[in-house]
Amino acid sequence: MTYGVKWTVPNPENWHSLQTMDIRLVDDADELLRVRWDEASNTFSEFNSRTGQFVHPSLPGSNRKFEGEGVTMFLENTEVIGSGPSGPSVLLNLSLKFKQQAAGHTYPVRVFATNDTGGEEDLKAGSITVSGD
Repeated sequence: MTYGVKWTVPNPENWHSLQTMDIRLVDDADELLRVRWDEASNTFSEFNSRTGQFVHPSLPGSNRKFEGEGVTMFLENTEVIGSGPSGPSVLLNLSLKFKQQAAGHTYPVRVFATNDTGGEEDLKAGSITVSGD
């Protein structure tokens, strides 16, 4: 499935003023997946919970995949769509495949964004329900 996360920055800024966006799929006990998009390099990295670091920065469209507890993110079909050079928003279309153990659950999606001036914002960006079929 493709899950889109759209972020719009306030006037007079444009989406290039974003520094990073962390996307987290969570459940009651744990994170299924945490990835970071870096605006300057236009790369995604996966979070390594053992080291506390984001690793394997890779471009959307590359053949890398990030394995979470109950989900895999494929960069091959993941894309970043900005609203033009001076537009206010960016859309991250994440290509996700849920594993069998995720079936029948609903996972909140959280987004933590930072900007070039040090601003931060943490929001609930919806939820994903994985069918039991």
